[in-house]
Amino acid sequence: VPLPRTGGGDFAGGGASGEFAEGLGASLSNAASGSSSSTLGDLASGAADAVAGSDEGAVVVVPVVAIFLIGAALILGAGSLAMLFFGWDVLLAVAVELAFSVATARAAMGVEREGWLGTAVRLTWKPLLGALLCAVLLGATIDHFLPQANSLPEAVRIIRGL
Repeated sequence: VPLPRTGGGDFAGGGASGEFAEGLGASLSNAASGSSSSTLGDLASGAADAVAGSDEGAVVVVPVVAIFLIGAALILGAGSLAMLFFGWDVLLAVAVELAFSVATARAAMGVEREGWLGTAVRLTWKPLLGALLCAVLLGATIDHFLPQANSLPEAVRIIRGL
């Protein structure tokens, strides 16, 4: 099946005196009925001409894309400069502090809504239980391996050999 070819043409322009005797509706009806093989080519050519002649869309799209690209370049440039100036360790510390401040702010909002005592118990019972278990485990380990030590600093002195 040979591919349809367009007949070429010139760019003489229609101007205000241009005439659309056989418009898009007639081309679509001819293409739907399958009356001629060149109708599909004419329809595709008309669509390509419509896309090529869409200057109105370019007036809106080009500035929007340009503003987006300039904004992206500024953001990436500022990030690169901050990375060069401060380095990874400082930016990581800032990110961790920011995460802690967000968590603290959320907890503070919860305190205002629920009351301070209930929130304090709800937020601290698990960490306190973990600290208690670690302290008991450390004391039992010191008592088992260093029975002569009476305190943690004394156990550290015995281990260091002082």
